[in-house]
Amino acid sequence: VGKYFSFLPGDPVIWTYLAAVTQIVCPIGLATGVLARLSSLGLLSTMVFALYFHFIDTGLEGFPFAVVENHNYIFELSAIYAAISFYFLCAGPGRLSLFRKSNKITYYPKGS
Repeated sequence: VGKYFSFLPGDPVIWTYLAAVTQIVCPIGLATGVLARLSSLGLLSTMVFALYFHFIDTGLEGFPFAVVENHNYIFELSAIYAAISFYFLCAGPGRLSLFRKSNKITYYPKGS
């Protein structure tokens, strides 16, 4: 962490543990719908840092026209996870959320 993210304040070990806790706790919150937008923001920030790491480490790898080893770009999975997290950040948890009744922000139309 210290090699690639020297701009972060504090000890790099703290940031490593914070990322680990985020990747363990936030998927549970996202899957249950409990604080889903906050959970997706945590996951999105983790994936943005992962994308930054991959771009600094390997670059674009000739994206989009290069044929790369193992037929996928290193940053591809992080980009997909970031896009999914961004979707849930914008759309919210959905109808199956545990907080559906108390959620006053997201509008849920009546189903037929």
